[in-house]
Amino acid sequence: MVARHAYQTLAREFDWDLDCIDFFGTRRLLYVPDVTPEGFGVWFIAHSNFTSDNDPNEQWNNTIRGDYIFEEWLSPIPTYHKYLIRDASIRVVFAKQASGNYYFLGVYAVTNIEKNEKGNYVKTYERISTVYPMN
Repeated sequence: MVARHAYQTLAREFDWDLDCIDFFGTRRLLYVPDVTPEGFGVWFIAHSNFTSDNDPNEQWNNTIRGDYIFEEWLSPIPTYHKYLIRDASIRVVFAKQASGNYYFLGVYAVTNIEKNEKGNYVKTYERISTVYPMN
């Protein structure tokens, strides 16, 4: 299921902002902050170690390990993406697996943003819930 269709289905079920559906189309970021009733963002991770160990994405590398997601920015950050580095929104996260389907990972919060030894920014997210909605 493509991210756009998944977002549309979930938005109707959970009362997320349907006006943001275009952010979940092909070759888009697949992330929008503040779209859930709780003010959480929604993130569909298309490229990660769940899809391939040799991901062709040249902008960032997403590694999912246990309760953590490590988002490493591989190239200089374009001006219009600089807000993403500082964005510490809580996110409802889905990841594409090798099958091509997206699966719910959980609700995540940013715990760290730093530069690594290569000079790349790395954001660390920690899972704060395995269910959504959290109540």
